[in-house]
Order: sequence, then structure tokens, then C-alpha cells
Amino acid sequence: MDWENFNKILGNKLKNAIPSTEPSNKQDFYHVLQALMESVTSTFKEAVLVTRPSPYMKRWWTWELSKLRMEVRRLGQRVYAKRKELGDEAHDKYQKMHNQYTSAIEQSKRDHWEDFLDQINEKNSLDCS
Repeated sequence: MDWENFNKILGNKLKNAIPSTEPSNKQDFYHVLQALMESVTSTFKEAVLVTRPSPYMKRWWTWELSKLRMEVRRLGQRVYAKRKELGDEAHDKYQKMHNQYTSAIEQSKRDHWEDFLDQINEKNSLDCS
């Protein structure tokens, strides 16, 4: 969510939609309220990207993992280019980065699972109350 863009668009719409004077009666108040609600709703539709997650996606996957994967692949290409030079430092860098990437995946899965279990426990505790 780009909050700066959202606030800029909303600010422009509110300047045009809402009068500078305070409402003097109920009818004026409701007109201002309606203008405010329409401004927020239209800004939301305009500025917020709505996505539907695929049912096949890995819910534990993060942007940090994507960045690490790109780095591991980049290093893997270097290692492949130097595959005949076994003493090259690129092999060690790749191995360390690959281990870090694998650990990050395991940690992300573990964190996601623990969050899932916490949510279930919260729901059960609220239902039992």
C-alpha cells in the first residue's frame, strides 16, 4: 500500500468535496458525511491494489525469501561459470548463501505455522467464553 499516494489523492478529493464551513443543521451534516464517505471509498478503489491470493500459493512465502532466492540464483550462475575452478571463493559464498536461504525458508514456515496455531487458539478461547 502506497500511503503517500493514498493520502495525496484523498486530500485532493476532500478539498473539492467538503466545504470549509461547519454544517449548520442535520441535513448539511449528512451531506458532508456522504461526501466524506464517497471520497474515501473512491480513493480506496483508485489507490489500493486488490489481489486475490491463489489457493495454490505458499502462504508462508515472503518478499525477503524472493530476494534471497534471486541472490542464491545469481551466485549459482557464478558458481556454474567457475565450475572447473573448485578453489574459487564463489563456491564458498554460494554454499553459505544457499544455507542461509534454506534456513530462512524453514524459519518462515515455522513462524507461519506458529501464527496459524495462535489464531486457532484465539478463536477457540473466544468461542468458549
